[in-house]
Amino acid sequence: MTEHSSEQQETTHKEGEVRPMPISLGVAIAALVLGLVYMAAVFSFGLLGLMLAMPAFGVLLAGFVSALVGLARKQNRCAPHALRYVGVLVGLVALLLFLIPGLGTIRLLNLHSRMRVARTGGQDELQSWAVDLLAQSRDGMEIRLETQEQVEQWEVPQSYWSKQVSRLKPTHIFIERLFQGDQDGVRMMYGGGFFHWYIVVGPAGSAPDPRLDENLPNSL
Repeated sequence: MTEHSSEQQETTHKEGEVRPMPISLGVAIAALVLGLVYMAAVFSFGLLGLMLAMPAFGVLLAGFVSALVGLARKQNRCAPHALRYVGVLVGLVALLLFLIPGLGTIRLLNLHSRMRVARTGGQDELQSWAVDLLAQSRDGMEIRLETQEQVEQWEVPQSYWSKQVSRLKPTHIFIERLFQGDQDGVRMMYGGGFFHWYIVVGPAGSAPDPRLDENLPNSL
C-alpha cells in the first residue's frame, strides 16, 4: 500500500508539472513584441519610425518561421503551448500584413500627421493659412510643370510658411489643382526616396478631385 501510494503521488506530480516555454515560442513572442514596438514608432515618429520597416519585417518573418518550426514538433502540439503558438502565429501574420503600406502603415502615418497638426495649432489654423496662401500672388514662387499630367505646380518657399507649418516640417510644399472644378489646393510633402505621403489642405467645402487618388495614392 505504501509503495502504490508513492507511485501515485509521483505520477500526479509529473502531470501537474509546468512545462518550460520552448525556445521557438519565446523567439516568436519576442518578434511579436518588437512588431508592436515598430507600430508605436511609426505612430510616434512618422518617417523615423518607418525607417525600421525592413528590420521589423525581417524580425517578424524570423518569428513566424520559429513558431512554425516549434509547432511542427509533436511535444509542442499539446496544452498549454499549442494555443500559444497559434495565437502568436495569428499576431505575426497580422503584423506582417500591417507592414504593407496600404493595409496599415499609411493609416498610422495618417494618425501621426493628424496628431502633429492638432498639437501644433489645429486643423482650422492650418486651413486658414492655406486659404490665405492660395489668395496671394505667386510671383515669388517657382513654377514647375509636371510632364505626365501637364499640371502647373508652384513650389512654396519657406518664407511663406507659417509658424505652425514650420513646426510640421514638410520636405516641400506645392500649390496645384487638387480639387474638383480645377480648384487649387496646398500639398505638404513628407517622406523620401521611393516612399512619400502628403497632407492636402484647401478651402472649406472643397471636394477632392477623383484623380487625386490616382496621382497621390499616399495622401492623407
